[in-house]
Amino acid sequence: MRRRAPRKTTGAMIVALLFGAFITAAPASAAPAAEIPTAAVTAAGDGSARCAAVVSADAPAGREINLVIDDSGSMFRDLKTEVTLDRWSKAKYALEVFAAMLAPDDVLNVYRMSDFSQGRSGSVAVTVTGAESTSARAKQIHDMPMQGVDTPFSSVAKAQQDLAASQSMNKWLVIITDGEFEDTPAGGAEKQIRSYPTAADADQRLRVAYLAIGEDAPAIADDPGHGIHFSKAPDSQDLLEEMTGFANLIFERNLIASASQPNVIDPDIDLAEVLVFAQGAKASIGDAVSESRTYPPESTVSVRWAENAKPADDWVLEAKPDKDLNGVLARFTDVERGPTQFDITGASDIAYFYKPAVNFGIELRDESGAVVDADKIVGGEYTLRYGFMDADCAFIESPLIGDVTYSARAFSGEEMILESVESGQTISLDRGDVRLEVDAEYLGGNTAHATIDVTVLQPARATGFDMAETAVAVTELGEEATAEPIAVEYGLGETGALTSFTDEEWAAVSPEAFSVTTPSNLFFDVALGDSVGEVLLTPRAPDGDVYAADTGEIPVTLEASFVYDEQLYQATPLESTLTVDDDIAAWDRFTNWFAETGWKWLLALILLVILLGYLFKPRFSKKIKRRPAVTGIPMSIGVKAETGNGKFQVQPLRKYLPFFADRATLNYVPQGTFGFRQMTLKAGRSGKMTLLNWKQIADKKNVALNGNDLNEDTKRAPTLSASTSITATVPNQTRFELYLNN
Repeated sequence: MRRRAPRKTTGAMIVALLFGAFITAAPASAAPAAEIPTAAVTAAGDGSARCAAVVSADAPAGREINLVIDDSGSMFRDLKTEVTLDRWSKAKYALEVFAAMLAPDDVLNVYRMSDFSQGRSGSVAVTVTGAESTSARAKQIHDMPMQGVDTPFSSVAKAQQDLAASQSMNKWLVIITDGEFEDTPAGGAEKQIRSYPTAADADQRLRVAYLAIGEDAPAIADDPGHGIHFSKAPDSQDLLEEMTGFANLIFERNLIASASQPNVIDPDIDLAEVLVFAQGAKASIGDAVSESRTYPPESTVSVRWAENAKPADDWVLEAKPDKDLNGVLARFTDVERGPTQFDITGASDIAYFYKPAVNFGIELRDESGAVVDADKIVGGEYTLRYGFMDADCAFIESPLIGDVTYSARAFSGEEMILESVESGQTISLDRGDVRLEVDAEYLGGNTAHATIDVTVLQPARATGFDMAETAVAVTELGEEATAEPIAVEYGLGETGALTSFTDEEWAAVSPEAFSVTTPSNLFFDVALGDSVGEVLLTPRAPDGDVYAADTGEIPVTLEASFVYDEQLYQATPLESTLTVDDDIAAWDRFTNWFAETGWKWLLALILLVILLGYLFKPRFSKKIKRRPAVTGIPMSIGVKAETGNGKFQVQPLRKYLPFFADRATLNYVPQGTFGFRQMTLKAGRSGKMTLLNWKQIADKKNVALNGNDLNEDTKRAPTLSASTSITATVPNQTRFELYLNN
């Protein structure tokens, strides 16, 4: 099913509106060669013009596709070998896939050649619309029987006549056949077919896609430039691939290769649409996942082989289907650039078809090299560039767009003022409306067209400001701003020598005409005063938080521009200073900082101290056994030797306290042996531990550590380790020995 060459797998170039400041999105226009979505790029949120062009908008035209399919006997049985064929089954399966690929405004009319056999006046067998669900479209084709009679050319002529009568702007005649036509018109079928296409600049364009199946099928010359697209499937196994190629051509999609990882694509530009086609009896398509989001499929439909009654032609013995034809198609939209993995299981073959999400527009730069906003173009010389752009109006190149050839003409009214405008050319613009007709040819012959309107204004009239340096208190800049607005005088001429606007000129001015910027953490509300030329600036803290506002000497830049009577009025930027006095007490700032941020640092510090307490807490050696063995050695004849276990138990509460050394109790004689005091031990560093109740044990005079008796001569707390031997003696009876690590 994968296309072997890009010659016919052309992708759609999405031509969107490129607007200046505060202009909203609207449907874009293009010639019928390219499908244009109604969504478009809007202006930047900061009020700056995104691009230097406005693309005139017409609603995108849906396609009308009249498809003539050969369902003659040769599609069921080979004329020479008389071997039964499943060619009809593959053609019908491919047609089912084709119907599932329709766009919402498309119409597909299917004409069976058998309906026109023996001079009959046939008509459309099935009409499928893109407005229907994908499953409903696929089912209509699935349920359409193939009849197996003749291949009359009158079926093609009827499909073309119906297209010619249609009011659609975007027409396709698709022909699928495996043999010679009957009742061929004078001059031959090819000559007649080659007369059908209409020119690219016609109001209603018609193109032909001709698919020949098998070695015996007649061929016609491929001529995309004149609207003739020819392809041949040498064997029925190639039919689906070639038919999918025609679908890509007609629906303006292209094939994208998967990445090295399974089920992954990695486009370098955003994609408006990805259509995934997975084939296999148990194929399934779930969500797609990128680094930033999950994409559920917009629609999913299964396609599969169909049964068919025995054809009408007695020479055909049976209708043999290809039962390996099973697949599923899923449509995803607005897929971002970068790796995206699709949840696809049970598939033997997978293909991804895409439409790029790119814009089509122009950029004008003045003599200084600066980009000129769309609504600020005045008479003069400019460097013009045009082409495909990303959402940020940067020109892009990508293998998913391919090599693009552009051409453009410029008009003033109906008069052509430049027959050819190259991208990068310097052009001179006079006051008035200029229209650029821009065309692009890309990905093997597909074309896109845009009409770009530019209004050229009179050279700008100078305006300026008078603004006194002002001081405000930072506490006046909160949500309920109490600072007095800063009054700025705006007028004609230069700063320091201003004259007043007329009432008509001032009526064209709005607060949006002004831009107040500062590198500091402040914002300004702009309003017009009661008198002509009075502009009021109200400084505000970010989000009304006076503690977040900068204080001190704040640099402020004030700019303005507006249009009146096709005349641009533009001010030289005014650099001024606003003094923000810090009248917030240090303690108030500290308490606010602590409430907002400081408590997090304190909590983090406490947690760090606790963590360190656990890391450096003295613990007992892991070599110590919890039930160390005790060996009893008889000291008198007739005394029975005793063995058993001691008991080492860490105090549970102390185990969970940071910094505090662990403590434990130790029974060092077998259970039931009396006369010995339990040891209390405290963990130390490097596996050492201290005997805390050594005085009480020394009073008993019956315990030795490493052979050293604990008695009245013991003057300080002994230190033990896991290898220390503990000897406990019952006079004249038994000596008990214990090693904590045994």
